[in-house]
Amino acid sequence: MAEVKKYLKKEYGVEVSKIKHKRTYKRLMMRTNASRIELITFVLANGIKGRAFYSPFIKIFEDSSTKGVKDEDLLVAYGGWLFLSSGLKDGFIKEDFKSISQKDNYLTIKKSKGITDIKVTHQYKIGDSEIFMIDAKLDGYNIKCAGNIELDLCYEDDTDYYNIPAIYFLLGEQVFKTN
Repeated sequence: MAEVKKYLKKEYGVEVSKIKHKRTYKRLMMRTNASRIELITFVLANGIKGRAFYSPFIKIFEDSSTKGVKDEDLLVAYGGWLFLSSGLKDGFIKEDFKSISQKDNYLTIKKSKGITDIKVTHQYKIGDSEIFMIDAKLDGYNIKCAGNIELDLCYEDDTDYYNIPAIYFLLGEQVFKTN
């Protein structure tokens, strides 16, 4: 908790007024040994509340935009964030590439489902797999999606899940998937 407290002070520039260990998760990540992931809740002196995951990499989710997201789902998002940020840093995930056909195939499927105003916001290449993040509209709702022709995940703007990059949930589901 001391590390999280120090991190919050550095990130927000204010003292932590409350901090509490909520739970320890043990999860297999990418079929390796079980990882311990700590869930910590906090309140800052300026009133910002949130949840932090620590394993030892720290990710903060502020309640103002994620309060309606269940702890277990936020854990999945944490796993996806950890995988994505590590992959980008280590170079096994690429953002700068030209998609030959996967992007067009994915967007064609999305359009066939009635999704309009599609804007590709990010793209990632992991091995031979390409994943695209899009902002779009469906039945009058703004949506954010992450996926390809095999995997796809979308959230509408009337949920707090919308405020977290869908790629975190998509990758997190794969990171924590076990046989």
